[in-house]
Amino acid sequence: MSRSRWGVSPVIATVILVAVAMVITMAAAYWITGTSGSYMEVEKLQIESSYCISDSSVTNSRWMIVVSLRNNGPSTCNIVYVMVNDAVVDDYNVTAGGSLSNVDSIGTSIDSSGLRLESGESTTAYVWVGSDLFSSGTTVIIRLQSVAGVNYFRPVKLA
Repeated sequence: MSRSRWGVSPVIATVILVAVAMVITMAAAYWITGTSGSYMEVEKLQIESSYCISDSSVTNSRWMIVVSLRNNGPSTCNIVYVMVNDAVVDDYNVTAGGSLSNVDSIGTSIDSSGLRLESGESTTAYVWVGSDLFSSGTTVIIRLQSVAGVNYFRPVKLA
């Protein structure tokens, strides 16, 4: 009685094993490259300092909040919203010597098209708070929101 054995030769088995290992290695390399590449584009805005001073240079303003910003990330950061205590600032394009529409409004030096900071760039933004909104000694939260949806917070005590 003769038994015939069918199987894969050791050489062919080795070739198949090496090919499968290479495919898995290449798939893992593409996956790691894709995920690390997405992390490299993260913006990193730093609020270096913030303080509040009493301000009479802008009509109807009681306080001017000065916020120093620096983009420490590898990509451009675009600030699109400025908020005070989670209320979006509606009065844009207010400049020193300008005026707020009334005593219960808030203005900012960041215009309605937003603020674009390249990697390594620094700037100073201003937020003017009308005289009827808060009382002296109140802490307000300044929040800057980027196009990517990242929020940057800073509490500031009104002088």
